[in-house]
Amino acid sequence: MVRRISLFSFGALLSLFFLAYLSPDNKLKNTFDAYLNYFDSDKRIVGQLILSKEFNYLVSNEKDISVFMQDCWVNHDLSDKESYPQKFVLENVMPERLEASIYYCIDESTARQVSLYLDTNNYLLNVSQKGSTEDDYFYKIDVFNKNLQNKLSDDKIQIEYNKFIKGENKYIDNVNWRSGVSENIMLENGGFIIIKVHNFLKKTNWRLYCHFYDNEIIKEQGEDRIMTYTDFVKLEKHITLSSKSYKSSYIVIIIVISIMLVVIYFIRKKITNKI
Repeated sequence: MVRRISLFSFGALLSLFFLAYLSPDNKLKNTFDAYLNYFDSDKRIVGQLILSKEFNYLVSNEKDISVFMQDCWVNHDLSDKESYPQKFVLENVMPERLEASIYYCIDESTARQVSLYLDTNNYLLNVSQKGSTEDDYFYKIDVFNKNLQNKLSDDKIQIEYNKFIKGENKYIDNVNWRSGVSENIMLENGGFIIIKVHNFLKKTNWRLYCHFYDNEIIKEQGEDRIMTYTDFVKLEKHITLSSKSYKSSYIVIIIVISIMLVVIYFIRKKITNKI
């Protein structure tokens, strides 16, 4: 009997896994994830920070922090939840990214003008090693692209600058992830794409220090309202991270197994009584 119950339990768990994760829109998967998040203090804290009304990006830009906040966890030893503002220390591994500008050109003539501009003005993107920062380089890229945009009308060229993750853009995925300018990519509508690769960013350990304010009183439409906001005050890179806790997953699995055992017991009892 024990062997039968074990086999049945294993089969039921295997079925739950396939039902929950083979279909992306499966309600069972959403329910299971909701239970995981309910018991996961890291998810609750990060969710609380994300719901802040305002953010002050003091140490990095919004795009980078948005990527970092996905699946990050809390270093509880370094955090101080009792202080005001609450001090949370978040950790994550930033994925490989390609910092690049994509130039969408309406025709071949525009593409030739863009290529010529990139070749003759590439020196404008140089940043001296001494005292230079990521913000300095971002500013130079922004000025570089705006100057190019001003030379051509908006109906001839569109420029997209980003730090791309694999899967975000099909054109970025297909170029060599190294500095340089790609060959012109011809589109079906007769347009062209030119990709200028600025930098390849390797996987990096990040630790982000946050101050969370949840009791700030502000005047809004003549009434006192409680405002929440988060300051990102310090960023450390290339450090040893704490271990991510999987306690919530273990709790949910134990609950599921406990429920299954109770159900199996009553089903077996009912079948036995009928026999």
